[in-house]
Amino acid sequence: MNNRLFENTNLTLTSANEFNGKSIMTTHGPLVINYLKRCEEVMNAALNEYIRVCALRVDLRYPCFYSDIGVETNVISKFIASLKSQINVDLKRKDKIGKCNLRFVWAKEQHDSNRPHYHLMLFLNKDIYHTNGDITAHRGNVSSMIKQAWMSALGIEYFTLEGCVHFPAQGRYWINRNDVNYDEQYNECFYRLSYLTKAKTKLYFLNCKSFNSSRK
Repeated sequence: MNNRLFENTNLTLTSANEFNGKSIMTTHGPLVINYLKRCEEVMNAALNEYIRVCALRVDLRYPCFYSDIGVETNVISKFIASLKSQINVDLKRKDKIGKCNLRFVWAKEQHDSNRPHYHLMLFLNKDIYHTNGDITAHRGNVSSMIKQAWMSALGIEYFTLEGCVHFPAQGRYWINRNDVNYDEQYNECFYRLSYLTKAKTKLYFLNCKSFNSSRK
């Protein structure tokens, strides 16, 4: 039986272990069905466009000195815009313009802290970007572009970014729709992605947007 979320009755919850035949992560409490549908749409859109997809998990946090959290409502949009811009510059340099359309899912959460944080899953054309690369690098790979994008979104210096961008363990997924193990690859990625849809620790007050994704 599905229930409505008390804080937002437009959202429906599930505590089931599956969604549309795929395992989902309910160990952290009920998940929001509306968000699960969006996750599925994003994954399918990426795989409809590209035979091989690379999915990357990323966490973004505010530095301890950052003081504009209360008024900064579009920081994650700035992050996405900056990352897309960097990817486009890199594609132009590689003579592969238009070969990688960035797709994403993000969730904003706050728990036992006076500052919110973001969980993201990024979807890329694996034939162009197959990994995030050395996460300590300052330039030349996807990890560095992600760090540069968060720095740009916050309007801070790069050297103050330490600890604000986290790449979770085993956070890279390869999905090949022509592979004999496609279903397994898809389901493993979706299971990890479903964590972003949990109702717990989301911010529902003051029309705060706690979840979003790419639309195309």
